[in-house]
Amino acid sequence: EHALNMAKVLWFIYNNFNSFPYSIKEEIVNYLLITNFFRMFLHWSWSVRHVFHHLLLYRFYHQYRVYNNNLKNVDDLNKELLMYNQKRQQSQKAKKFFLGELINREYARNMTIMENAFNKYNEER
Repeated sequence: EHALNMAKVLWFIYNNFNSFPYSIKEEIVNYLLITNFFRMFLHWSWSVRHVFHHLLLYRFYHQYRVYNNNLKNVDDLNKELLMYNQKRQQSQKAKKFFLGELINREYARNMTIMENAFNKYNEER
């Protein structure tokens, strides 16, 4: 029952992600991609995994993949975000750019960890 509720919340985020304000989008991305990525990506419930994979691919990655990765790491990105957030006249384009940078950086980091674990597993077999 708990897994079903988690799947419904993820579907809600999937269906409404584009209507959320930038600050909420950033919190969702931080929560799902940084704090709980592996918990959701490898969840025991197929429905939660399935919805999370769709959210990850079609709402996060594909929607923001057109941006270049010109920042070196997540800390640099967070510093840039802090600097731009301090300015009151931040454009929507800049917000979308930095959210895309955050998504791309965390997606690449998490996929590298998964690939390394898979390769290590195959070597041990």
